[in-house]
Amino acid sequence: MRIRAEIVNDNIHAKDISRYKDEWFFKSDGHTFVEPSYEKQHRESVERIFNHIKSGLENFIPCNVEIWEKLFFN
Repeated sequence: MRIRAEIVNDNIHAKDISRYKDEWFFKSDGHTFVEPSYEKQHRESVERIFNHIKSGLENFIPCNVEIWEKLFFN
């Protein structure tokens, strides 16, 4: 599974992420870009959550492997 993590990684490293405000996911169905806090405590929380999500995805095992492999063969 590929995850585009540039936005999260840039935020964790205190880089300005406003350059992402024109991405499609900030333009759909009422979602808008809101620049996050760059305070160290906030960035550390984002990093903890991101690492938790990554761990869950890296260790993901589908309940029905046969169907999963037919749907997502690559």
